Amino acid sequence: MAIAYSAWPILRVSTPATRSDARHDEALLGSWWGIRPTLARYGIVLNVNYFGMAVGNVSRGMRKGADYAGQTSFGIDADWGLLAGLNGFSTHLFFLNRGGRPVGRDYVGDSVFNENNIYGAGGNVIAHLGYAFIEQKLWHDQLDLMAGRMGAAMLFNASPIFCDFFSFGLCPTPRAISGGSQDAFVMPPQNNWSLYASLSLDHDLYLRTGINAVGGALGGPSGFNWSSQGVTGVMLPFEVGWSPHWAKSQKPVHLRAGFYASTAQASDIALNRQGNLLALSGGSPLEHRGYFAAWAGGDIMLLRQTAAPDGGLLFFFNYTHSDDRISIYRDMGVAGFEDRGFWTKRPQDRIGLLFVWSEQSAWLRKRLRAAHLPDVQNHTGVLEAQYGAHIAAGTFLTPDIQYVIRPGAAGAYHNAVVLGTSLQVGL
Repeated sequence: MAIAYSAWPILRVSTPATRSDARHDEALLGSWWGIRPTLARYGIVLNVNYFGMAVGNVSRGMRKGADYAGQTSFGIDADWGLLAGLNGFSTHLFFLNRGGRPVGRDYVGDSVFNENNIYGAGGNVIAHLGYAFIEQKLWHDQLDLMAGRMGAAMLFNASPIFCDFFSFGLCPTPRAISGGSQDAFVMPPQNNWSLYASLSLDHDLYLRTGINAVGGALGGPSGFNWSSQGVTGVMLPFEVGWSPHWAKSQKPVHLRAGFYASTAQASDIALNRQGNLLALSGGSPLEHRGYFAAWAGGDIMLLRQTAAPDGGLLFFFNYTHSDDRISIYRDMGVAGFEDRGFWTKRPQDRIGLLFVWSEQSAWLRKRLRAAHLPDVQNHTGVLEAQYGAHIAAGTFLTPDIQYVIRPGAAGAYHNAVVLGTSLQVGL
């Protein structure tokens, strides 16, 4: 199973660092002066990536101002078939270092999304472990088993296209799933004990399922706190996908749908244990044992423009539904376009347009209204456009503009205009 690196690690899918046109960059870089190809012959693949974002609110919102957030990451994948004759067996490690501030909270007044997506969860340490797991492929690579410290967002309802954009509402999976699961659907750099399996079937179908712990330390500040203390149950995700090609030019299609069910304990966001409103009566929240979420989405290439696997105009979409008794999110919709290869002289450049919409908890709103209290959050959205320019070997510079509708979903601030630039360097 190929591992790709962008702002977040994602499995099964590729990013600019792993696409076929990256071979040109590798030649220009000298493949780390011969180190990488030498190690690769022995089954060791190294990836180093810097991703920095300077983003500022320039109009309305809470106040004008800008923040920087950045990440440096290092990954090592070892193929033990080449190293020790253990066919199909591999190990995977991913470390990162993060710093910076969230522009959404500081200046936009946005507590739902954050307009620079790599902020947070780095633990303020030199090297935070994002994941560590083993992998075994069987039946001529049709069955793929993974076990260790990882997170469901690396595999389920995830797309590398989401991480090309700035909005934290998406990368690598919509926040209605990751942020609305009370630590069931974990997103790196947090990690938890996990076991996942993918089965490739005929007719370009796949099935994916697994189990992971819910709660606990989630790796702690360093990523190495693997204690099971605080774990209250398990989460079982399931996804089915179809990845055919269509027309003579073999344009790719990726469609997926899935759900998760959790046996863990989760706190009600509106009611206390006596059934009264938390906002008025306080006390301990009502606890729910078991909850559910579902999703569907994908992408389709509408127009092929280069020979690269993603060299064309792509339309992508996603819908996610969460249990709004235990989540501030209820429904989230995503739609957009991304085009690579539209400029013949610059085949690695990309241009993208995104719209993401989030409907917040109706469970909470209904109970606030019954108590004659104002709604806390209702709905919000982000319209985003960007241009990713390939400026040097392994290097992308991406200016971006976001129009934030109802920041924070509460209507307390006017719609905001947010400008930013990111620099990504991959080796």
